[in-house]
Amino acid sequence: KGVDPEPLDEEKLDSIVEGAKTAYTDEAKNLWAALLAKELEGTGSYTKRTMRMLKEMESFDAILFSEVCAYCSGGSDEQGNKYQTIPLIFLDEDGVNYNDGAFSYSDLTRLESIGLVKLGATTFFGPNQNPVLHIGSKTYVLIHRDNRISFGNLILTSFGEEIASLCAMGGAEGLSSLVVEKMSAQNVQLVELPDDLKLQQK
Repeated sequence: KGVDPEPLDEEKLDSIVEGAKTAYTDEAKNLWAALLAKELEGTGSYTKRTMRMLKEMESFDAILFSEVCAYCSGGSDEQGNKYQTIPLIFLDEDGVNYNDGAFSYSDLTRLESIGLVKLGATTFFGPNQNPVLHIGSKTYVLIHRDNRISFGNLILTSFGEEIASLCAMGGAEGLSSLVVEKMSAQNVQLVELPDDLKLQQK
């Protein structure tokens, strides 16, 4: 879509241009393009440290982190309202891999080593909370009784959240089925919201 550019200070613009020059994969190029678009729209406020981290990120890391984001609930609706970013990364029964083998332990510790994720941490919601998950084009509210529910075995750091906002979220194949399976084990039901109720739930 068209963007009416907002003033962007020269130092930040130079940082974005220099960073984009180091991008060789489509995933890395897409991250820099999204960052520039958000800054011009006035919807982004990325720290110098985050931009430096993005510039220093190896091509493999950009691809891997983009794949992790595909297993996250998040993004924005058509009106630009943001959904909470929740990684939906679950440890497999083998105790080594995650999300039916989509990620290995070494994959995720690699992202942890560069400061994007924290492995072994969990997102919790209490008895009186009914979180909303936005997965792909669908939005779900989680219905549960008076029990605490948990999501996965990984959270994003503050820098990870900033970079994740540049990625496409929730598009991994089979993600909805995976979440239904994991939530059913906690006696939690996913109810898909019709479009006219989505904004009221957030």
